[in-house]
Amino acid sequence: MLKLSKNLLALGLTKEVINANTSRESLLSQAAENKRLMPMEREKLHFSIVENLKEVIFQTDQAGQLTFLNSAWTEITGFSLDESLGKNFLEFIHPDDHLLHWKKFQSLIQSHQHECHHHLRCLTKNGSFGWLEVYACVISIEENTSIVIAGTLNDITRHKHREQHLRAQKSAISVLAESTSLKEAIPKVMQTICQSLEWVRGEFWSAAEQPKVLRCFESWQMPVFPVPEFEAVTRDITFVPGMGVPGQVWVSGETIWIADVTKDSSFCRAKIAAAVGLYGAFAIPIIAEDEMLGVMIFFSRRSQQPDTDLLQVMAVIGCQLGQFIKRKQAEEELQRQNLSLQFQLNQAAEYVRSLLPPPLTGALSIEQQFVPSLQLGGDIFDYYWLDSNNLVVYLLDVAGHGVRSALLSVSLLNLLRTQSLYNTDFYQPWTVLAELNRVFQINDNGNDYFTIWYGVYNQVNRQLVYAGAGHPPAILLSANPAAAPITKLSTENLPIGILSDSEFDDDSCEIPLGSTLYIFSDGAYEIPQPIDKNWELNAFVNFLADYQKSGNGSLEEILDHIQSMNNNKALDDDFSLLKINFA
Repeated sequence: MLKLSKNLLALGLTKEVINANTSRESLLSQAAENKRLMPMEREKLHFSIVENLKEVIFQTDQAGQLTFLNSAWTEITGFSLDESLGKNFLEFIHPDDHLLHWKKFQSLIQSHQHECHHHLRCLTKNGSFGWLEVYACVISIEENTSIVIAGTLNDITRHKHREQHLRAQKSAISVLAESTSLKEAIPKVMQTICQSLEWVRGEFWSAAEQPKVLRCFESWQMPVFPVPEFEAVTRDITFVPGMGVPGQVWVSGETIWIADVTKDSSFCRAKIAAAVGLYGAFAIPIIAEDEMLGVMIFFSRRSQQPDTDLLQVMAVIGCQLGQFIKRKQAEEELQRQNLSLQFQLNQAAEYVRSLLPPPLTGALSIEQQFVPSLQLGGDIFDYYWLDSNNLVVYLLDVAGHGVRSALLSVSLLNLLRTQSLYNTDFYQPWTVLAELNRVFQINDNGNDYFTIWYGVYNQVNRQLVYAGAGHPPAILLSANPAAAPITKLSTENLPIGILSDSEFDDDSCEIPLGSTLYIFSDGAYEIPQPIDKNWELNAFVNFLADYQKSGNGSLEEILDHIQSMNNNKALDDDFSLLKINFA
C-alpha cells in the first residue's frame, strides 16, 4: 500500500498525471523552488499546481464518498465542488457502469489489485453523459491508518464519441454492402446508427409515394424503449416541403440539430414526445446527384447539445445512403424493364409457337420440338404440301435475339407460306434462296441476315431437292444396309443477306425407305461444356445416330438429354428440331 503524507498527496498524484500543457522543465523548476520554500508556502504551491491541472484528481473514502476534488471536476462535469464533495462517486456515474466501477474499487479495497484502470460514463450537470478514463490506487495517510482511494479522471468524451461515430459509419457501410433492397437496408442502417450512438429511435421520411408529400416510410426503435403512441402519430402525419423538421431539411438540404424537441416550436409532435420521453434529435438529408431522396431523423432519451463531429459523420452516411438508393432505384428500374422485356419475349414466343404447323401423320410423318430461349432467338420452321405429291419443309434462324429477330422470322414464314416471293419456283430451292437474298440484306448494324435449310420431297420418286444457306446440314439416317448410315445434306451457300450478288445452288438425293431425316438449328448442339468448349455438330450427329439405333428417338427425350448437358432447362439459344420419318 502506498504511504504518503497528507500534504504531499496532491503533489504525488500531480507528478503522475501532469498534463502535456505543463512542460517537464517547468515542473522540475517548480520542484527545485519547492525545496527553498517554507512548509506553508510549499502547500500553497502544491495546491496551485493541482488546481491548474486539466485532469481531475479525486479521493474517496472506503465507502466511496468523495473527499477531495480539484477544479477540473467542475470543468468536466459542470458540478461545483460543494455540490459534489461528500456524495458517493456512484451518484455521478452512468447507471449501466455502476457494477463495473464497484467491482474495480472493491478489488482495490480488498487488496486484490494495487491499482485499476477503466473507462466509464459520468453524468454532467446539463443531463448528458461524458466519458472518463479512471486511474486509481489505494493509499494510506501517515497520521491515519484508514484506507482511501485516490486517482485521476481524464475526460475522453471526445475520443469515445469519435470512436462511436466511426463505428456507426463503418457499420452503416457494411449494412449497405450486404443489403439487397431499400426495404431491407434502411431499417438496418437506422438500427446500426442508433445502437452505435446510443440513440433510441430512427425515422426515414420520403416523398416517393406522393410528390411533395413527406411521409414516414420506415422507422426503428430500441426494443427496450417502445413508443407505440409516438409511432402511431408518426405514421398518420404528413408534411409538405418546408413544414416541420422533415420538410425544413427537405427544402434546405442542411442538417438540423434540436437539443430538446419538447421545447421546439417547429416540432409538431412535441407533446407526445414529452409523454414518451424523447428529447434530443437531429435530422440529416439523404441526397445523391443533387436529388433530395429522403430525410432521416434520430431521437435520444435526453436533451443533447449540438455535436458538429457527429453531424459531419452523419452527412457522409447520408451521402452513402443516397448513392445506395440511386443504385437500387436503377437496379429496380432495370429489373422492371427486364420483366417487361421478358413478358414481351414470352408473348412473342407464344405467338411464334402459335404459327408453327402441327405434327404431320401418315405414310410420311413429321415430329417437331420448339423451345425458345429466355431471350428468344429467330428460329422458325414450316412444312406443307405444295401439291398432292410434293412436300416443302424448311427451318430458318435469324441472327440475334429478341423481339426484332422474332418479328423478322415471322415475316419470312408468312412470305414463304403464302408463296409471295416474285419470280420464284417454290419447287426449286435455289430460286427461293436467291429471291430471299434479293429482298433481305444485312443492315448497317449487322442485323437482319439469317440461315435457312429448304427442301422439297417428292413422295412418288422419293427424291429430295434441297439447299442450305449457312445453315447446319440436315442429317439423313438410313435404315437400308446398302446405303450410308449417316448422310449430311447441305450446300455451300452463304447466309441470306450477307452479299447482295450471292449465287445459290441446290442438290438432290433419293430417300431410302424407312429413313429418318433430322433438320435443326445450331441451338440444338451449341451447348457450353467444360473448359470453354461447345458440344460440336459431329457429336450431336453421332448422338442422333446412336439414339436412333437404340430404338428410341422421341424428340422429348432428345431435348431432355440436351437440357441435362446444359445443366439448365433454359437454353442460351432457341432449340428447333424436326424429325421426318419416311415409311
